Amino acid sequence: MEENPRKPRWFRFSLRTLFVLVTICALGFAWIGWQVRMVSHRKGLRAVLKQRNKGLSGLPAFTNNDPSLPFYRVWLGDMTTGGVYLDRNAFSDDEVRQFKEAFPEIEFVFAQDAGFRPDPVNYP
Repeated sequence: MEENPRKPRWFRFSLRTLFVLVTICALGFAWIGWQVRMVSHRKGLRAVLKQRNKGLSGLPAFTNNDPSLPFYRVWLGDMTTGGVYLDRNAFSDDEVRQFKEAFPEIEFVFAQDAGFRPDPVNYP
């Protein structure tokens, strides 16, 4: 009697394994989506900050060379700076709170408290 050689079989896995892999992938993509949303929110706040703070000279520039930013946030386009001077008259307390929550690594200082005065030429 001749024995038939066994053909190689495809890799098999159970339905439970499939569910676990799909759950892990979904959690990973949800985390990436959350990071993208956070970077987008910070970009919007950064634009508001630059637009409404344009009367202050000597503002530090935003950069992505800060080691406090994780590498994946830099890849997504996030930026930070060491400190920002805010014009007390241009921002409400609620807006300052939003900036502090979105940029926990940045020190926000009111320009008037630090001795800066808005430039009357560039200030709206």
